[in-house]
Amino acid sequence: MTYETIAKECEKLSYRDKFRLAQLLIQQARKEEEKEHSEKVEPKLSPKPDHVSYVTQRLLKLKPVKKSSLSNAISAIFQSQGGISEAEKEKLISELQKNKTIIIGETGRVSYAQATPVFSSHDDLPIYYCVDDLPGAHIPATRLTTILERLQKALPLGSLALTYLEKQGLRALHRHANGDSTADEFREAAKAEQHQRMREAEVLKLKRVIEQREREAARQAQMKQVQEKAKAARLALERDPKHIAKIKNQKLRASYELDLFIKQDCFATLMDCSATRRCG
Repeated sequence: MTYETIAKECEKLSYRDKFRLAQLLIQQARKEEEKEHSEKVEPKLSPKPDHVSYVTQRLLKLKPVKKSSLSNAISAIFQSQGGISEAEKEKLISELQKNKTIIIGETGRVSYAQATPVFSSHDDLPIYYCVDDLPGAHIPATRLTTILERLQKALPLGSLALTYLEKQGLRALHRHANGDSTADEFREAAKAEQHQRMREAEVLKLKRVIEQREREAARQAQMKQVQEKAKAARLALERDPKHIAKIKNQKLRASYELDLFIKQDCFATLMDCSATRRCG
């Protein structure tokens, strides 16, 4: 089939199909050109700053949500300039990720960075990230505070920091740090997590109060039992005839002031001697 035949047939297409066909032909021509003129060692490609800025402006308007849609959008952007190769496209996407213009999650979902919020005080940081209910978020230099500061500066987190977030149950923050959620999606999920966390903390606090009251009631009951036993023992002692006689004997000695002349340990011997004499 000759060029003239194809051109004549193309006139029957709609303007949309003509655009699609033109894009397809440009891409195929670029691939064939690269294949014919490729070298053994492919030189490193570096997107021009004006290209990155040019693509950024248009992507922020289009906002494709999948990586495949992102790739097609970039191809469409450069269509009027003769197209763009797959290698240049991947390098451009990598540059956009490096500049934090886009975030591509593990599932291929594309999110777009928003303006970094400015905080007037240190306490605003945990409030924005919905962790102000955690004590460690308000203390400088703690692990959680350091993580929040890195996120606020759009700096990547290490594996240890991500593991810490996962162990602490901060799943929304973990996904956001991995780039798997936009700021709005993160805020919505983080608020729900915080609400659930505060409810669980309130239930735990109430449980501790009940346990403390139960322990106090048990202690009071034990003290009452000890006091009742002591009272019963005292009453039994007061009714004991030997104890009654002993008390009378002590009062009698006190009335004659015998304790001044007779030692305590000698009084029993003296009373036995007196009793023997009376019997004799």
